[in-house]
Amino acid sequence: PEGVGRMKPEITLRTRLVMLVIAATVPLFGLSLVGAVLTANDAVTQTSTNLEFSASLVAANQQRVADSVRQVLVAVSNVPGVVEGKEPDCQRYFKTLTTELLVYANVGVVGTDGYLRCHSVPNSPPGFAGDRPYFKAAMATGNFVAGGYLLGRISGKPIMTFALPIQGPDGTVRAVVFASMYLSEIARATAASSLPPGGRVIVMDSDGVVLAANPEGSAGVGKLVAGESLRNAVKARDPCVFEDPDASGARRIYAFRPSTPSRDAPFFVAVSADRAEVLAPSRQRLALNFIALTLVAL
Repeated sequence: PEGVGRMKPEITLRTRLVMLVIAATVPLFGLSLVGAVLTANDAVTQTSTNLEFSASLVAANQQRVADSVRQVLVAVSNVPGVVEGKEPDCQRYFKTLTTELLVYANVGVVGTDGYLRCHSVPNSPPGFAGDRPYFKAAMATGNFVAGGYLLGRISGKPIMTFALPIQGPDGTVRAVVFASMYLSEIARATAASSLPPGGRVIVMDSDGVVLAANPEGSAGVGKLVAGESLRNAVKARDPCVFEDPDASGARRIYAFRPSTPSRDAPFFVAVSADRAEVLAPSRQRLALNFIALTLVAL
């Protein structure tokens, strides 16, 4: 009939209840999501702090290894006749030294011409070390230096060589004493380090070549470390925290530290944790909240 308006659709009680439930639960879903994001950020921040602390401890342990080698070389340089490499007393002394200190593959003295004057390995020719990076660095700087990853020409095993120039009264270098340490000693110091759950540690030389890894096999010893960010960190020499995929593509949180603040640090350490494992508790809590709210809504 004319004048009669359209009738409004009737809102049933069931519809009103559904709308009420939606109005009550949607904000709770939002709060759960915001809480999960904040919890995840806190977990990443706390993990980064823990990794920095672990990296500092590992770096300090590795630096103690270098300091112990330096002390040995200082003592060797003060032994009469070592600089001249007088046989047979010189070789007998070095052989006795490596017999007592089993972590060293070889200890000896190199003349300024690059030829070995005397060393601890018996029945081996004098040999030439003038092309070795540690000898060149010691001659160029006049300071204690650490070489990188090497395969020993005499031992045939992975080593890292440290060198100390012996200077005369006029300040000129008269010879270079060296000590080649088995990488197994560096690995032992790395394995003894305290790590967060699921953590990994990599020890590298100044070229970014892996010297040791824990767990064993998590990085290729003797190979350039995987990951451009890690290689850039070694070049920069500065402590930092960053995220980067590992060799398998899993994203990890890294804390990087040189063993000393100086630019010529012998070791560089990276301690990492899987980001997915770090975020797993917050994601699990979010999933449980969503399930609970869904059940309430139903």
